[in-house]
Amino acid sequence: MTLASDKPEKNHSNRVQQAEAVAGHFEGIRKIQICEPLAGGNIHQSFRVISEGNAYVLQRINSRVFPQPEILMTNADVIHRVLSEHGFPLAWPRYLPTLQGDLWWREAGSLWRLYPLIPSVKTTRNETAGHSAGRAFGCFLRAMAKTEPAKLQPAIVDFHNLDARLKALDLAVAKDSCGRRKRVEDLLKKTDRHRHLARQIRSSENSRIVHNDAKWNNVLFGRNRVANAVIDLDTTMAGQALYDFGDLLRSFCSPAEEDRPPQRIRESLLEAVTRGYVQGAEGSLNKAEREGLVDGPTYMSFMLGVRFLTDFLEGDVYFECAQPDHNRKRAESQLMLADNFAGLRPLLAELLVRSG
Repeated sequence: MTLASDKPEKNHSNRVQQAEAVAGHFEGIRKIQICEPLAGGNIHQSFRVISEGNAYVLQRINSRVFPQPEILMTNADVIHRVLSEHGFPLAWPRYLPTLQGDLWWREAGSLWRLYPLIPSVKTTRNETAGHSAGRAFGCFLRAMAKTEPAKLQPAIVDFHNLDARLKALDLAVAKDSCGRRKRVEDLLKKTDRHRHLARQIRSSENSRIVHNDAKWNNVLFGRNRVANAVIDLDTTMAGQALYDFGDLLRSFCSPAEEDRPPQRIRESLLEAVTRGYVQGAEGSLNKAEREGLVDGPTYMSFMLGVRFLTDFLEGDVYFECAQPDHNRKRAESQLMLADNFAGLRPLLAELLVRSG
């Protein structure tokens, strides 16, 4: 008889055994000393692997989020060549080949990949970290500007397309398949405040390659508390500079978690990130792009709020939830944050001018 408390332990053991077996198919992996789940990832299943004293990250790609995982690895090869050729000054995940020379291993219907672990330390939100993170993503934008967007396939269609996200929300409201609409009537009214952004910022104008997931925890910091790596490049594809700039400000300048009421946005952090991003981009932004950055944090906060709200109405099918109202709380927080950034638009415009 299997007790309920034993089941997670058994599943955990099976996952680790499978990961250890998969790791052995990659170059450089010989005798494995440690193979254990790696905390912190919300999309892929990740493991820390130690082989002969060297540390690696092994990942099983989430095929529900990325139904064509081969696209990620084909794109990764292009991104690697571009960053290498154009002297990108930070580290990034460099995937190792299998013993057969491929960039991935397929096991039981899943696609796996492996790269050397990039050393990093935890850091706090402050002006130094904000400037360094902004500069890191600005440098990434400048390096990828050397390549035509068509060379990367879309990993997720309509990823930052607000018009498509609003249509999905409206459909979820109309269907109300889980009977939750009445619980979010107040939030639905709040979405009217920023719907105009879908007309103002169109994904059809995606004209350059951007990271597309430029949260501040996708920058790693070294012991000197300066950014030393940009990670999670899976959604690097055609987009707009305001996506990365906006998502970085959204995730960095309000200390609260995504499901908590946003705290006051610290203007000193806003300035540090802005100055770092513009300096890192170093002239690669045209006039229209530079002026468009001002709406980035409002756009990204609002769109994420819309996504959380849609998922709540549909029964929490996309984002993992720790409590029944988790997505509703997340939506409320991000919609409030969008309002806060909209109120700071004049200040941000001034900071962009001052940043050169």
